[in-house]
Amino acid sequence: MTGDFGGFGSFVRTKPNLHGYVIDASRENKPANTLKIIVYCPGYGIELLNLTSLSDLSDMSSSVELKPLPTVHLSGKIVTTDEDALRDFKMEVIYFAYWGHEFFGIADGIVTAIKLASADVKQDGSFSVALLDFSRDPAIAPFMEKGVIGLRARDPKTGNFAYKLESAERPGIDAEFEIAAKYNELLLYAKPYK
Repeated sequence: MTGDFGGFGSFVRTKPNLHGYVIDASRENKPANTLKIIVYCPGYGIELLNLTSLSDLSDMSSSVELKPLPTVHLSGKIVTTDEDALRDFKMEVIYFAYWGHEFFGIADGIVTAIKLASADVKQDGSFSVALLDFSRDPAIAPFMEKGVIGLRARDPKTGNFAYKLESAERPGIDAEFEIAAKYNELLLYAKPYK
């Protein structure tokens, strides 16, 4: 949101079975003039709200109609020199929505990240997960950058990163893949954090 206070960004913690949220459209006791919101709900496409003049609104409420998205399958295998490690983490699947910068009109800042799923990794290193097919999401079609799917290894007990996952095709680079309607079988390396 923007106003006499400058610009400010935040998020709303969602709760199960709650379908309406109140957003404080002010900062430092100063009302916001504009408000932009990215709405994500598991199973549905992204919805965008762009309220360009809050002072012109007689009713300060807005609603969105969620539209389901089809799913796409992501699977692969993780290779590590520490075979016991594969039992010590869960793979987290995150959508990094780089188009959020264009939507919010900022050049730099925190990238909008949406946790999509968590996948168990079998003892042989294989994993499989169904994801929303954001390549078919009409809300993000107009943006230049569509975003990437990132895979992260987290310790289920602490929530800390357990290993750095890298694509076998791009060693040394985090396991991140352009959103697509289909993913080839992935080969990933799990390396300890230094």
